[in-house]
Amino acid sequence: DALRFCNRLSDLAGLEPVYEIGEGDEESLNSSELPPVSRREGADGFQLPTEAEWEYAAKAGTELTYAGSDELDEVAWYDENADGQTHPVGQKRPNASALYGLSGGVWEWCFDLGFDLLFLSVSSKSSSIGFVFFNLCSAALK
Repeated sequence: DALRFCNRLSDLAGLEPVYEIGEGDEESLNSSELPPVSRREGADGFQLPTEAEWEYAAKAGTELTYAGSDELDEVAWYDENADGQTHPVGQKRPNASALYGLSGGVWEWCFDLGFDLLFLSVSSKSSSIGFVFFNLCSAALK
């Protein structure tokens, strides 16, 4: 869904869509049944960040534990303070690049074609948990 969203947003903005998405079962968790995805070289449309791009944006040139602070409560909503619901972006402190919500909250979605994997990570107060699925996406960041 996210790759299709990126492509549609690119179309609406008059940009060249980045992703070529083949046929397959988009609901399957079996990577061999998912549609194949490739990138169009030189396309200028919207795309998901790689894990390294997301980390670079989150760290913003700092060595802080979380994106914007060493204290998770200052920058993130997570299971212990969110009351089981999502919250609007901007209610916690931003990081050094004035980006909000890069720790905690909902999932951070990335697309790494070098590994052809999608990495999701979610922060909790005690640790970072990573889930890896093949060829899936959600949310967009250019």
